[in-house]
Amino acid sequence: MALLLVTHLIGNAPAQSGNWPMWRGPNGDGISLDKGLLNEWPKEGPKATWQIDTVGVGYSSISVSEGRIFTMGDLNGVEHVIALKESDGSVLWAVAPSSARLQAASQAR
Repeated sequence: MALLLVTHLIGNAPAQSGNWPMWRGPNGDGISLDKGLLNEWPKEGPKATWQIDTVGVGYSSISVSEGRIFTMGDLNGVEHVIALKESDGSVLWAVAPSSARLQAASQAR
């Protein structure tokens, strides 16, 4: 239920510059509304602002809205919905959807 609620709120967020609130961007078409983007990458690649390794094993894309990044990852063998602070990548919260918590508990028995 928590996953559906987060997906619902992100999917209906108004499109704003800098936000990527759902898969394939603000309008679901893979096109950014931001202005002044590079037409091609520098030879050495883009400068990394920050890098983290606290979201576990991942297979999810990300959504960005109002200074937060949302994704999913496997933390200690349990799937989690994870929110990060956009400015530095720190974890704001990580929640296992109830079905993942139940499955992990039953496997631990």
